Amino acid sequence: MTSSLTTEYALRQILQNNAAFLAAIGGMDKVYTAIAPQNAAAPFAVLLTEDVSPRHTKREVSDYDIANVDMHVFAATHTALADIQETARRVLDFHSGIVIVDGETYELAHIEFATATNGGFNPESELYQFTVRYSVHVHRQTDISMASAFVFASDTAALNGDVSLGAIYELSQDNIYGMPEGTHKRLMNP
Repeated sequence: MTSSLTTEYALRQILQNNAAFLAAIGGMDKVYTAIAPQNAAAPFAVLLTEDVSPRHTKREVSDYDIANVDMHVFAATHTALADIQETARRVLDFHSGIVIVDGETYELAHIEFATATNGGFNPESELYQFTVRYSVHVHRQTDISMASAFVFASDTAALNGDVSLGAIYELSQDNIYGMPEGTHKRLMNP
């Protein structure tokens, strides 16, 4: 089972699959998890899961966690910093679906923008810094074995195609969510 403590890997994968974000930050190799190399060239971003809390239930172990992931963005200009963090927010805020990273499956119920903190300018590194916290709602137990049998463009199409509420289906190339073809998504009430 994938740990909610490594949710930053799922967010990195989502960002690295988005052309607008890659253009803003300057490439796929500009997004790090936990720590950036000492010689990392600006701009760059570091994603880190800061804490995880369970959704409380009265009778059983929680199958749903809320992971707070901080995205620290560093750039040489305040304009570049603002562009990167705003593009990341457009990509991540209210994103949902299945993300597979190195064989590990992350089932994201949804991602919410939580807070933003302006870190100001660091004269020693000569970089501006901005930190954004995302609250990531993660299902801890996932069964996606039947997902590839169902390919649809939207929740409505999946429901009309006899997919049950709560089941997982695969998004088609022409999906209405703007997500990559093949992304796994849980059918919610359309």
